[in-house]
Amino acid sequence: PLQIDQWLEFSLSKLKHSTDLKAFTDICNFLNLHLTLRTLFAGYTITLADVAVWAALKVHPLWYQVSTDKALQQVLR
Repeated sequence: PLQIDQWLEFSLSKLKHSTDLKAFTDICNFLNLHLTLRTLFAGYTITLADVAVWAALKVHPLWYQVSTDKALQQVLR
């Protein structure tokens, strides 16, 4: 539950409020690195943390620019 809360806070604060391309790309790289050895953000089953991060990415205005970067393969899967 603490991990889930941390990812919820992350998606509502840092991810949602990043306004420039560099900051948003850095956040996506951080998420990609986190998912390198994991399938999900918290635990072994899909949680609210996974849904919150996915939703925040999907509605972010810069997502479509960043989503073409093949280096973000973990985030894109």
